[in-house]
Formats: sequence, structure tokens, C-alpha cells
Amino acid sequence: MSGDQRVFLHDVSSPLTSLQLNLENAIMMLEDKKPEEIDECLKILNSCMGQVRRIVTMVRDRREVLIKESE
Repeated sequence: MSGDQRVFLHDVSSPLTSLQLNLENAIMMLEDKKPEEIDECLKILNSCMGQVRRIVTMVRDRREVLIKESE
């Protein structure tokens, strides 16, 4: 595996781990069905969307690099 691949995997693993933890927290909050936690749950889910966008951008950028390298 190339150094670039290792760097990419390291960089993408951080938001993925954070995303997983946030989703687990949101699921627990929803399972508890406490109305007072709705706002906090929405904040967590919005954070998840930010992490997904970051991951999508990283994958898209990496894909572009790989396409250019293969030309």
C-alpha cells in the first residue's frame, strides 16, 4: 500500500469513527424517547451530516487524484 493510501485511510478514519459514535448516541437518545433530548439529538444528527459531507469530499478528491494518476 502506498504512502498516499495510508494517509487517506488515516484521514478518513477520523470522521468515520466520529460519525459512528454520534449515530450510536443519537440512536440511544431516540430509544429513550425523552422529549427533552430532541434538540440535542438533532444537533448530533446535524453533526453527522457534516461528517458525511466531509467524508464524501475526501473520497471525491481522492478519486480525482487516482483518475489523474491513471491517465
